[in-house]
Amino acid sequence: MLTLTNTNIEELLTFLQGDKPTLTVYSKVKYKHPKKTKSKEIETTFGRVLFNVLLPEDYPFINEPIDKSKLSKILSEISEKYNENVFKETVNKIQKYSMLLGTIVPATIEVSKLKLPEELQKIKDELTKNAENMDPVEFDKKVDELYEQLQKYLEKEGVTFFDMVKSGTKGKKSDLQQLFLAWGPAYQPLSDDMPIISHSLLEGLTPEELYYGANKARYAAYLKSINVAPIGYLARKMRWALNDIKISKQTEDCKTKKYFELKVTPEISKLIIGRYYLNEETNKIEEITDKNIKNLVNKTIKLRSPLYCKAKDGICKTCYGKLIDKIKSENIGISTMGVLHNKMINRFMKISHTKMSAKDETNFIKEIKNWYS
Repeated sequence: MLTLTNTNIEELLTFLQGDKPTLTVYSKVKYKHPKKTKSKEIETTFGRVLFNVLLPEDYPFINEPIDKSKLSKILSEISEKYNENVFKETVNKIQKYSMLLGTIVPATIEVSKLKLPEELQKIKDELTKNAENMDPVEFDKKVDELYEQLQKYLEKEGVTFFDMVKSGTKGKKSDLQQLFLAWGPAYQPLSDDMPIISHSLLEGLTPEELYYGANKARYAAYLKSINVAPIGYLARKMRWALNDIKISKQTEDCKTKKYFELKVTPEISKLIIGRYYLNEETNKIEEITDKNIKNLVNKTIKLRSPLYCKAKDGICKTCYGKLIDKIKSENIGISTMGVLHNKMINRFMKISHTKMSAKDETNFIKEIKNWYS
């Protein structure tokens, strides 16, 4: 197994180029660096070495797959720990060499791999056979269970386009489910039925399934088109309403006694790091950090919130939280509007998965409440 110590990205890329490449991004290698690994030799993949040498010289080696959310966290840490020039240089290198690597190691679709293994195919055939006797929810659940086995197969075979889905670069779970397993339930607005398309795109759809699928696609396109204008108008109204809301320049802590009671689920736990809450054991306001968040998961806490801030010239920093240090702007009203607008856009881009009727008026306020709950 090759041992690497080089941190020059251009020289490392030569291993992938030429008529007879000596390595692939999946090749097992050993890596040692005085700062990144503290001179310890670790076993990793060549692709991970390529990524790590793009980070600052003394940034610890990351020996795990990096998806979109993890990359955002890494860049956030670099922004906080290093000066602006180092941050810009890191972002530029990641952008440059990611594009270059995509041309050297393209995530192509290997036709020979577009086939389920025999054991998984048998389970899939049985699901197709029993689809008529299942409701849509039950069918979706079975497809999700099959998808776990499909992932293992794609990882084992090293199917390169699956890496794009895992990393969040392109495609999503439902694309692979439709390609390999089944298209799934297709809501029909005129009849209010939801027939199950039990065949995958690789298998080919029956004439009846093709009709249902086309109807679903047309319906989704129509709903998306009619909802663009109302969402845009609501965004304008929110901007007008929130434009004057800023961070208080005079008040660090308004000392309000009202709190937003929030159940800290695992899904939202990372989103409230940097906010402040009332520690009812000590009766003191404390910051939520990476360390104490683990003790708050699945508990209902009293969160300091802009909803109850008493500062007269804006929102105090305690009610808003330390997020203000990252966004470096006092115009928090406009930032909030942007978050809400993006959530609504994402919600209605997925409108085809609901049983909403085209003749029904979209209730945006209800959708926002459902999102928050």
